[in-house]
Amino acid sequence: GMGECVELNNIGDKKVIGGLHTYAVRDNKGSFAKGFAGYIFQNMAVRNRLASYANVSKVYGITKGNISILPLVIPPLPEQQKIADILSTVDGQISATERIIEKSKELKKGLMQKFFLNKAYMIMSLGRQEQSELVPIQLKSLGQILTGTTPSTKVEEYYEPKEYMFIGPSDLGVKKSITESNKAISEKGYEVSRQLPKGAVMTVCIGATIGKVGIANEYCATNQQINSIILKEQYNSDYIYYLLLGIRKYLLGFAGDTATPQLNKTDFSKVVTFIHKDESERNKITNILSEVDRKIEKEEKYKSELEQLKKGLMQQLLTGQKRVIV
Repeated sequence: GMGECVELNNIGDKKVIGGLHTYAVRDNKGSFAKGFAGYIFQNMAVRNRLASYANVSKVYGITKGNISILPLVIPPLPEQQKIADILSTVDGQISATERIIEKSKELKKGLMQKFFLNKAYMIMSLGRQEQSELVPIQLKSLGQILTGTTPSTKVEEYYEPKEYMFIGPSDLGVKKSITESNKAISEKGYEVSRQLPKGAVMTVCIGATIGKVGIANEYCATNQQINSIILKEQYNSDYIYYLLLGIRKYLLGFAGDTATPQLNKTDFSKVVTFIHKDESERNKITNILSEVDRKIEKEEKYKSELEQLKKGLMQQLLTGQKRVIV
């Protein structure tokens, strides 16, 4: 976190004690307008300059002397205040958006608990003992289960040109519908892979991120850390996505407490969980949860745009590339 900062003026009337590895820069000469100094030290150009001063012989860090000689180019106080006001407005929007995202995620969590049993077993008889209107079902009854494979990395033509998504654990868990992947394979690579159609529900089944889920947005393939369900016609991909999302802690438990936890295809297929018997009810639940997810994605996109806006404004206003009219 070297170079990260907070301006004490903006903490309000809270008392603050600086911990180890923390410096307080006091404005004894009235050089900064209220709210401006914090942005100066958030500026990447300033942080990079500070990083270049770091002592790397023992512990990577900056001395008090280094900060003392840090050159800063600052505009007159009225202009500083205008810049601080502009950036504070954007920060306020970012904070407001974060609160909306947090509230939406809390709503989704509550709805998931309301709609689903969020339980799983490895034995069907235990599932049948559960007192619920929901129906126990093994995952293999939802459709065909496939474990991904990795085309030989020695064959260059399997990976060039990049024509199909090749999905790994890091691609899952952020968005419901997977539209991009870190790696890709060619048509020939796809031919030697276990091919997934659009709508297949993918679940990480090896490693620390077991239980992360996503839906294939197009024809694609996965590596061997992912088990996928090609669903029967009566099951909606989104519904099964939410179903699996709710039993993640059980999938982790079934994988075992080893150095590399693993839930193989056979065991994944045997997992018993609980679904709504009526298709129209499944669709109704899916629509409600999907609407909340759309809201979360929309707000997260807006937050990302605001962060880019702030980054651009800081680059222009704090370096003097663009001056504000006071």
